Amino acid sequence: MPDISFSEINWSETLGNIEKIVTIAAVLVGGIWTYLRFIKGRIYCPRLRPSVEGRMAQIDGRRHLVATLTIENVGTSKVDLNHKAMGLRLLGPTMQPCAAPPVQVRWMQLGTFDVFEKHGWIENGEVIQDQVVIAVPEGITAFSLEFRAAAQKSVWQSKSTVESRI
Repeated sequence: MPDISFSEINWSETLGNIEKIVTIAAVLVGGIWTYLRFIKGRIYCPRLRPSVEGRMAQIDGRRHLVATLTIENVGTSKVDLNHKAMGLRLLGPTMQPCAAPPVQVRWMQLGTFDVFEKHGWIENGEVIQDQVVIAVPEGITAFSLEFRAAAQKSVWQSKSTVESRI
């Protein structure tokens, strides 16, 4: 068995090899962390939380629906809004015969409205709001509001039903 003493070890070469191993390990750990954090975790994907609420109002003796739309950016990056794919859809119930058995209400589209026209983007953590006032026809007892928010290639939706008591 050969006799190895500390004087025969080339310390600069040994430390250089250890440094290379540590560098390779750090690059691998950093790559795995980056993959899990940014790609797998989808950290910088746009994430919006839309909501819509409505209430009836009497203005100059006519019924109006006041729709309040809110978008909250719950993601970690700025989101550019896609106005061509955004909007508020107003729906009214189709008339059912009185003697018909109970069925789910079917809605007919009454109109579509542009929203958030003055907002080009929304910063992370920011909440923006818009209101639309719509003159509505008499005789309709309820309305359905469908709000569609869009950014880049993603779309989010929110719905609400408003009872007409005015």
